Amino acid sequence: LKDQSYFLATIRPEALRRALFPLGEIPKPHVRRIAAEAGLHVSWKKDSTGICFVGKRKFRSFIKDYLPDMPRGPMVCIESREEIAQHEGLSLYTHGQRARVGGLKTKWYVTAKDVSTNTIWVCQGADHPALFCHELRTGPPNWLSGSPPTDLLAKGELRCWARVRYRGVLSRCMVSLSSLNSRSSEMEATVEQSHAEGGKEYAKCGLVVSLETSTVIAALQTVALYQDSPEGVECLGGAMILERGPSLFDELRLRQSRHVPPSLQRSMKPQQQLTESTHASLFWKASFTQGQGNTTDRNV
Repeated sequence: LKDQSYFLATIRPEALRRALFPLGEIPKPHVRRIAAEAGLHVSWKKDSTGICFVGKRKFRSFIKDYLPDMPRGPMVCIESREEIAQHEGLSLYTHGQRARVGGLKTKWYVTAKDVSTNTIWVCQGADHPALFCHELRTGPPNWLSGSPPTDLLAKGELRCWARVRYRGVLSRCMVSLSSLNSRSSEMEATVEQSHAEGGKEYAKCGLVVSLETSTVIAALQTVALYQDSPEGVECLGGAMILERGPSLFDELRLRQSRHVPPSLQRSMKPQQQLTESTHASLFWKASFTQGQGNTTDRNV
């Protein structure tokens, strides 16, 4: 079985009300046998693991046809603060993606993008703490039942499960409500969400999702929420991720800075210093609940 609930999480409930999924509970090998018995030539066709309409083209070449010309810019190591390469355009990269820096033996990954300076921040290794965080903030959620869960309405928070990427593992989490500032609302408007049925007082509320297990989170992707039920795990709905919280790397540098006198901090090398952006991340969650969060992806 392929769990497609991650993609269904942000579909409006009225669109699913009359939808039927006749293959929903049938394993793929069984479906292939049915197709073979019906004489369908696709019965043993290889599974598609990418975007089928892209074909054999590289995704980067495909997406460039739909994007404006983008200037090249620096790729900067998050630890040394040194430029290691030039990127081909901010829109071609996302958080957690392999950066593919030519001429270097180690593998580099995208940790953040700074639109104001056209900079991509990268780290070495897929297990670097700069890639992982525990928290995220979303735009207005889409609830498949048509209204928010009772616990969220009554208590202002909900304990459930979250998935932040397709086929990603489910992680225990705590979900709470947050207000949206004007900047966040502009970002959220790029994806229509069905949230009006939950009551007008919640129409402009986003969510803060605190995960028990740190994971790689990318802005503008979906977080799908699930809850245990007698039938198994039920998808409650989902929302577009507007922003990540501070990374494990940010938190580590913060703890280190607390034990270093200010006079010594001024003499430390750049890679040892606690950066201004890290200081800003300290107010991340508080600013969300106050509706003052900054949605620019600069948390490095």
